[in-house]
Amino acid sequence: MRFNNFVKDIVGNEVKHQFDNVVNLSQNINGGWEVWLQVQLFLRLNSPNNVGTQSFTREEKYNGLAIKSDFAFVPKNAADTKTWVELKVQRNGDFNQAVEEFIEDINKISDPQVKNSLRSNDTAGAVVVIPYRPWDALGILHGLFQSNFPKVGYCLVDRTSVSPTATLNTPPQQSDVQGKVLILYWIAK
Repeated sequence: MRFNNFVKDIVGNEVKHQFDNVVNLSQNINGGWEVWLQVQLFLRLNSPNNVGTQSFTREEKYNGLAIKSDFAFVPKNAADTKTWVELKVQRNGDFNQAVEEFIEDINKISDPQVKNSLRSNDTAGAVVVIPYRPWDALGILHGLFQSNFPKVGYCLVDRTSVSPTATLNTPPQQSDVQGKVLILYWIAK
C-alpha cells in the first residue's frame, strides 16, 4: 500500500466516517484522541473492503533503534512491506501545536539514522489531522517549513467526500479548505 493511498483511503475515509467526532475532539480534548484514531485506523485497515493487516503495532521501535513510531503495520497482501506512521492530531483547536508536532515528526523520519533503519520495501511517513482552522495551519506550516512546503502532501475531507491527494506545490485555495478537515502528510521513504 502506497503511503498516499493510506492517507486518502484509510485516514481520509475514517475522518469522513467520523467527521463530527473528529471536529469535536480536535476542539475539546487536550490529548488522548490520537490513540482513539489509531484504533479506528486499525479497524478500517481490517474492514472487509480494505487490505487487512498481518500485524499492527503501536509504539514500535524502528528496526534496531530505540526510537519509536506511533504505529507500524504490515499489510496482508505485502508481507515484506512495513509501513511506519507518525500520527498527530489537533488538540484544543491549537493549529500551531499540530503543525509544530508534524514538523517534528518529519524531522524524526527524515533523520538518516531512521531512514537507514528501514528495509528496502518499508515506508515511513508523518500525518497530521487538522479539523479546526486548517487555512491558518497552512499559513503556519508555510512560515515554518517554507523551503519544503511544496513537498508536503494533503487531502481535504468533509462529511461526504475525500479529495484526491496532492502536494502543496499547488496549494488549495482558502475557499477549498473552509469547512473541511485538512490532512497533511510527508513521506520519508
